[in-house]
Amino acid sequence: MAMFSLKAVSHSLTSALLLLAVGTSWAAAPAPGNDPSTPAVEVSTMAQTVAAPSATPHCTATLKPFKASYQSQGFGLELIIKRFLTHNADGSWTATANTSRLFFTMNETADFTVSNAQIKPMLYRYEQTAGGKKNRDWHFDYTNNTVTNENPKQPWTLPLQAGAQDRFTHQLQIGLDLACDPTRTADLVYGVPDRNKYDEYRFAIRGHETLDTALGKIDTIKLERLRGDNKRQDIIWVAPQWNYQMMLLRHVEKGETTDTKIISLELDGKAIKQ
Repeated sequence: MAMFSLKAVSHSLTSALLLLAVGTSWAAAPAPGNDPSTPAVEVSTMAQTVAAPSATPHCTATLKPFKASYQSQGFGLELIIKRFLTHNADGSWTATANTSRLFFTMNETADFTVSNAQIKPMLYRYEQTAGGKKNRDWHFDYTNNTVTNENPKQPWTLPLQAGAQDRFTHQLQIGLDLACDPTRTADLVYGVPDRNKYDEYRFAIRGHETLDTALGKIDTIKLERLRGDNKRQDIIWVAPQWNYQMMLLRHVEKGETTDTKIISLELDGKAIKQ
């Protein structure tokens, strides 16, 4: 029970953040599966295809380096999760997340570039203790137009679809998309490869709410991840004033609620305080 609980708490941050679920608009491109030059790939979605990125021609939204800490409580357990975004000397970016509790550890890393508010993933790694096939080592090859999982326990290769994101960068892309279109009401949709298919990560915008956080009262945008079933629910609150950082993630599964709340934030080298 303890192992399951720790994984559930970690999963609620990693896969939902859906992240953000942390985040501009994609450059116009054919929807996955609609390009006749691209081999057919199964898409696991509520619809039959992953929506193509929408175009925002002159968006100047940018990412900002950050250090954030979150407290995650659920299933009678507590985790401290740390997330970092670093702007490298060569112009690329590296996002990392990690947590550890007793016999359980989780480390997640994404290397990518950004151009015209569009993230271009390069490398994604996810590792957890006792993870086995859950561990991921994805390489995005834009020369050969493929994405490959080099984890020897579960290798696969897929055609690289336009606008594809990984399980971390789609969270950052959400923030960019919202910054490029602050009054947007349409769902945010991202294609994320995994094994023999692309999964659709779809988020509905549920309006604005003011949250009372460890950093003070914050105006937020509320997002909900839409799934094909009602077994799980993920709701995320992000703060436009702080570059769309996640303030709260609520994960509900099997009658249990896990809340992941921000407890500290440093944005572009400056500590955010009440």
